[in-house]
Amino acid sequence: MKLSGLLGGYCVIAIASAVATSAQAVFIDFETLSNGDTPVSFTSVAASEYASLGVTFVGGETVDQPKFRAWNSLSTDIADPPINNDWFIGTFSREGPFFDLDILFSVPAVSVSGDVVISPAVSVTVTAYDGLNNVLDISIIPSGASTWIAGSFTFSSSTPINRVHLLPSDPNFSVGLDNLSYDLEPTAVGGSVTGMIPRKIRCEDRETGQRVTIPLPDDGAWNCEDAGLVLDPGDRIRQRVTGIADGTASVGGTATGISGTTARCDNKSTGKWVVIDLNGDNTWDCEEAGLGVRTGDSIVQSVLGTAEQVGPPPDVLTVSIDIKPGDDRNRINLAKDSAVSVAVLTDSEFDALQVDPASVRFVPGEAAASRHRSEDSDGDGDIDLRLRFDLDDTVIACGDTEATLTGATFDGQSITGTDSITVICN
Repeated sequence: MKLSGLLGGYCVIAIASAVATSAQAVFIDFETLSNGDTPVSFTSVAASEYASLGVTFVGGETVDQPKFRAWNSLSTDIADPPINNDWFIGTFSREGPFFDLDILFSVPAVSVSGDVVISPAVSVTVTAYDGLNNVLDISIIPSGASTWIAGSFTFSSSTPINRVHLLPSDPNFSVGLDNLSYDLEPTAVGGSVTGMIPRKIRCEDRETGQRVTIPLPDDGAWNCEDAGLVLDPGDRIRQRVTGIADGTASVGGTATGISGTTARCDNKSTGKWVVIDLNGDNTWDCEEAGLGVRTGDSIVQSVLGTAEQVGPPPDVLTVSIDIKPGDDRNRINLAKDSAVSVAVLTDSEFDALQVDPASVRFVPGEAAASRHRSEDSDGDGDIDLRLRFDLDDTVIACGDTEATLTGATFDGQSITGTDSITVICN
């Protein structure tokens, strides 16, 4: 066991931190767990610890491999561990041979790099594979290094990388990994529907106003970007499908490449509709959500969300808003009202007139303001921004108790504000 070096049979280990370094770049140094905690048990399993960042690990096709390893558990007779570096992951066994190590990407990567931890007596072959297990590139880390980090590998490929395999030349030596960096291939914005024959599919980027109409797919699936929609991560995207219920399955759909989504299903034949908060699951079932559907009914499915990005979302500033200024209960009558007024309020820390009215959306309907003006909406002497939204576009429904505005200032600062509402249904 050339890479164990147990201290009295035990060793406290902690694991790597994971830092998103750009819109699609991810860096994991294994100093903490994915939730920020530091584990205290030696050889904690690392296999699925970073699955939320799109990567899992396998050691020799064996469960519970690889494991977290402490740098100070390695023999200083071979080499001193790196300074200010506590943890890495590696294959580990107290009996029999060690294992090779696989890095598996749930979303294909366009580039991958990392440091290989191995005894200087052993070489390592690092191989990158595509989704069909075809070899894309090979890197050889030779033996004879003077440090435990024997070398590094870097792969960059126009063909997406699904797996990277680390294979030591001698199975009696453990192989480890540190400082993993990768760029994930963005998932294309698109989707699919079930239980209906699409007649028209439209994708819209609410940031730029660009729209594309997609030829009708035979399989009910589409790709907005292949159809010419140009977007950036974080753009608000709306996809809308119209068609006829065919009775082959429950009416529903799936969206790809967007997050924070809300789906709306309309049965135009009956005038009924439902709104579904997807809560991170981009698949919905209109009928399960309560929409009655018969074969031959005219159906519209819309899904709203933001184009996905890997890494932290942009900072969002919370601002004060007042729905139905002048009405303390913020009453909205679905039968009588045709519009809803909302004021973005100016205070000592925020100037509402810096908000770009064209960027403001009323959630969950993603409604844009039909008009706006500057006025003192709350009577405090400051000038606020008052916006008017068509009620039908807001998707306010019976039972709703609050509503939210999102938007941005002219200099790009994202904002959000929420206020309570009282919905009158009849």
